[in-house]
Amino acid sequence: MQAGRIVITNEGVWINPLTDDKGNIMIDDKKLENSLNGVRKVNGIYLLDGDTSFVPYGSFERGVQEHGKFLLSPIANDTEYPKGVNVWGFDSVKKPVVRVVGLYSFRVVGLYSFRVLGDGRLDVSGNGWLDDLYGCAFGNLVSPVSARANAKK
Repeated sequence: MQAGRIVITNEGVWINPLTDDKGNIMIDDKKLENSLNGVRKVNGIYLLDGDTSFVPYGSFERGVQEHGKFLLSPIANDTEYPKGVNVWGFDSVKKPVVRVVGLYSFRVVGLYSFRVLGDGRLDVSGNGWLDDLYGCAFGNLVSPVSARANAKK
């Protein structure tokens, strides 16, 4: 499941990121930093107006972890995912980058890995692009051939 857009920065992760007057996702470090002035902070997380929040790196754990440590513990329950949760792809970057959060499970078969349910661990990835390999987060999915043909027009 593609769970929405984020902006990864050198200080943390913006969830449901801020947009400018034209509706573009804000990726300017200074503007993002300034938007935190006077913002309420709860359990280390900045809660802005609406659905936007900023989660500094020290306020969440990355890597494989138990269900109770993960924010979405009702989703990542031990019945569905007995091997816990793996939070990855949220590493610090030099310049802010827009990504898509993905929730899935990997199943490795031979040399191939497939994003499917059922391997026993919930993967939470901040490393997805807008087309994220096996799906389309926003808009309509087109075949690679159609996408290349449309791009040339």
